[in-house]
Amino acid sequence: MRDYMGLEPEKAMEYIKELIKEVKAVNGTFISLWHNESLGDGGRWKGWQEVYEEMIKEALPDV
Repeated sequence: MRDYMGLEPEKAMEYIKELIKEVKAVNGTFISLWHNESLGDGGRWKGWQEVYEEMIKEALPDV
């Protein structure tokens, strides 16, 4: 999302939330792929660790 789509962390989270919403609507399984360096939260990846953490919370099943 950062390199290929040019999204900042805030816009990426908006996009991810929409994807998760669509997956939940069809009772699907949401799968994401992250590189280790993108979770380091430093340099060019500043803010992306929070995106990852928020994504995990958002993807949890509704109870």
